[in-house]
Amino acid sequence: MIAPELVQALCRLVVTCNQLEPLRSLTVWISVLDLSHSMKMWSCAQYVLHKSDETYLQQKDKTMNGALAKWKFLVLTDTRFSEVGRQLVDADDEQIALVLTSVMGVKSPNTVLKRAGAMMMYYRWHAVHGLENWLPFDESMVWQYVMYQSATCGAASRSQSFVQALRFSHYVMGFDNALHCANSRRVVGQAQLQLSSKAPTRQARPLTVLEVKALHAIADGVSHSVVDRCMASNLLLALYGRCRVSDLNFVHEVLHDVSGGSGFLEVSTRYHKSARSAQQKALLMPIVMSSSGVADLPWIHSWISNRKACGLATSGLVQGALMPAPCLGDRVTWMKRPLSPGEVTNILKGFLSSDDPALSSHSLKATTLSWASKAEIPREQRRILGRHSSAVQGADSYYSRDISIGPVNSLLKVINMVKDGTFMPDASRANYFPAGGGKSSSTPAHVVMQPFTPAYLERGQPATPMGPMGVPGAERGQSTVPAPVSPAAVSDVKSEASWSCIGAGQGLGVIELSSDSDTESSESNSVAGSSDEDDAIDLESEPEGDVRYAGCDESAHGIVARNTKTKVVHECRDKSCVAFTCQDDFMKSMEGRLTLCGRMITKNYGLICGAFDWTAKCRVCFKGRRDPNRLD
Repeated sequence: MIAPELVQALCRLVVTCNQLEPLRSLTVWISVLDLSHSMKMWSCAQYVLHKSDETYLQQKDKTMNGALAKWKFLVLTDTRFSEVGRQLVDADDEQIALVLTSVMGVKSPNTVLKRAGAMMMYYRWHAVHGLENWLPFDESMVWQYVMYQSATCGAASRSQSFVQALRFSHYVMGFDNALHCANSRRVVGQAQLQLSSKAPTRQARPLTVLEVKALHAIADGVSHSVVDRCMASNLLLALYGRCRVSDLNFVHEVLHDVSGGSGFLEVSTRYHKSARSAQQKALLMPIVMSSSGVADLPWIHSWISNRKACGLATSGLVQGALMPAPCLGDRVTWMKRPLSPGEVTNILKGFLSSDDPALSSHSLKATTLSWASKAEIPREQRRILGRHSSAVQGADSYYSRDISIGPVNSLLKVINMVKDGTFMPDASRANYFPAGGGKSSSTPAHVVMQPFTPAYLERGQPATPMGPMGVPGAERGQSTVPAPVSPAAVSDVKSEASWSCIGAGQGLGVIELSSDSDTESSESNSVAGSSDEDDAIDLESEPEGDVRYAGCDESAHGIVARNTKTKVVHECRDKSCVAFTCQDDFMKSMEGRLTLCGRMITKNYGLICGAFDWTAKCRVCFKGRRDPNRLD
């Protein structure tokens, strides 16, 4: 009998050399030698279903053909009551298939099949309970069908699915009277009432950090078969790439941008859930991810080595499934079809030895997005990371590989914080950042957000002017003794040397400062955070006396202007020896200067040459002054 130590050494040697042939025989050797159960190599093949080996595109065509067969039956029951049916009169099977395919256009095969299934259920019910032909649609019969679902306690979403099928029948197939039935208030209301009784949606939970590290251990170790390690590496790619299983069903290309131990991996595909329009289906969606993970060894190195050991592509054109189903025999081979979400869920549970019903394949996508949310990455960046259609800069922004780099770098910082232990996403909300002592003010959100680019820092940005002695607020009676400045604060000030200060050196006591632009809708965006009420109409009593700012020349003409957007009247800080009579002269002399309240004069300001509505004055510019026309 061979010593167990020799068998273990032989196993490690064979797996390390990535020799695929002896893997199956090694399992047999271990079982023959009657070694302990912990030494046996677990295989993910037991969770792979026996299904027809078809590519993703072949599966799509098969699903669409099945859906079109149902719609063909429904339309041909009576061609008089639908636009498509009237086009199919005296048409042969080939023409019918061509017309129905053209009518569906680029719609998802699963959507077409779902709508056809809901309509077939109504057809069967009408065949049993109806008194007349089911076409054209009759609102009273539709109402009876919806109420029948309520009385028989059918599926909560069945009536709502039928209403959606009615709309589909109108807008796509052109069935007569379908839209009238779909818009019936009693039908729509009853469908919503039934849908509201549906059981709460059970969302997939994110993986814990320990579970993610367990996947790393499988991918990086030698205790599992090469197929298991390859499968674990693929799961890590889906996790760090925020991918659904369907996103990897048919991948176009894999690109690398790795230098040393860090870099990016880009996977491009055109078959994904977010592609709905014809324009979107013609574009490749880039899935950009960082090569680093929560383990010390970058996951991309294990992913490349494990896939090479299994004979799978690691770069260049793929034109197939990135996560194909394994087929273990005398040699390790792979099917053409991708793994289904159910198979991935079972493999994931097998790797983690978990039977949690909330753990599913969608947990891979939810994990890093959950970390990003807990680490306070801005919502716009999280939308881009998740490739949501509601992402910023238009619905097609997730097709830009460049716009993804910033959010991916933000996520990389979160991942590094998880690896370093400074961020614990599995802890309670008060203990996400243990170094901060549970205080929300110490949450390092600024570490996650991207720094300003050099081009942004070169722009002249308005800063809050200083009071006398260079101390803010000194003109309001505060102490003018400067506080001691730490060396760190000095370095921070030096880093902003390129920011210019408008109005510096004038010694003016400005309360707040903001700039008006064409894109701003109001003047409320100030440094001090003033509200519209503080900036608009003056309805409160004011102290007596004429309060003036330093440097005002009483002999010069005061200039009054109204903001055309907010209708608030301001007085300009600079006076003029000559009274302006037209808008052009006013803009030539005063554009870019400031009002008494500290707002920049732009083309949105109009000159006021005469009397104006005193109730619309700015309370800061006209502080202490009353309406000259008032008798009191």
